[in-house]
Amino acid sequence: MINIFEKIIRKKVLVNNEYFPSLAFNYIKNTKIKYVKNFCHIGRPNYFEIFKKWKEFKNLKKHFKNKIKKSKLADEIIVLAAGKGKRFLNERIKVPKFLCKSGSKNKKMILQVKDYLPSLRKINLISYRQTQKLLNKNFNLFCLQKKTGGQAESALKIINKLSNGKSFFVNCCDNFSIFELKNFKSLKKYSDIIVFSSGNFETDSMTKDGSWVKSSSNIIKKIFIKSTRIGMSKRVTGNFYFKNKEIFIKCYYEAFKKKNKNKEILIDDLAKQALKMKYKVNTISDKIYVNMGTPKLLREFNFWEKYFDVR
Repeated sequence: MINIFEKIIRKKVLVNNEYFPSLAFNYIKNTKIKYVKNFCHIGRPNYFEIFKKWKEFKNLKKHFKNKIKKSKLADEIIVLAAGKGKRFLNERIKVPKFLCKSGSKNKKMILQVKDYLPSLRKINLISYRQTQKLLNKNFNLFCLQKKTGGQAESALKIINKLSNGKSFFVNCCDNFSIFELKNFKSLKKYSDIIVFSSGNFETDSMTKDGSWVKSSSNIIKKIFIKSTRIGMSKRVTGNFYFKNKEIFIKCYYEAFKKKNKNKEILIDDLAKQALKMKYKVNTISDKIYVNMGTPKLLREFNFWEKYFDVR
């Protein structure tokens, strides 16, 4: 090997002005390749930060799942799964996004998300696909008859059916969070709306079209929708708590009056509208935020789940 390394240096075989030991294998005859189950590269600071996040996820997930099952986040839990899944279709993935396999055990994505939500009662799932056979054991399934104008309108279809005064928690079908349940319970007492946010966006740097919150002591000061990160703002994860349906409906119709004709109304927009209407809009920052909303992010989640579970 020493002779080969000297040869590489003598011939100045460089990549980006650097001599890589792996280049030596180009000069060794009859090289055999040994394939490994998993490989992790932490040679850059951002790679190491991503590794630390997933390592922490591995350490926290079992305990959190046991605690959340017996918790009451709100009177009702709503999961949204009525989007087109364009980014999956663009990669010719025809399976509905929320039914894609995920994690080390190849669970349906929606069942993966369910593991990080309470199990005291059935979860309300909004979809536009007929999937009762697969999901009716775990969810109250609401199938939309036609496409809506966006996320908030889809949620409105089921929220209109809730009893007055009932609180509800909204979760997207492609993400989940690990957070401090005691802090959430305390914050509910002082909130009309709670927007979940995350400082974990090393992974989310893959997507640049998110929403962001600027806050002080959990109180939201400003919301930036569909933009790049501004200052020290935190990313909106897509999970929300509403004190009651009246707040949601009032904010929806106010946002609808001002909406751009070609733009869908997000629940992010309702939180922003609620600030203008002087509602108490707060945020809770999670410990771990897992986003599976694009094929690339789903592949990353699958990799790290298998990396820590299989090795």
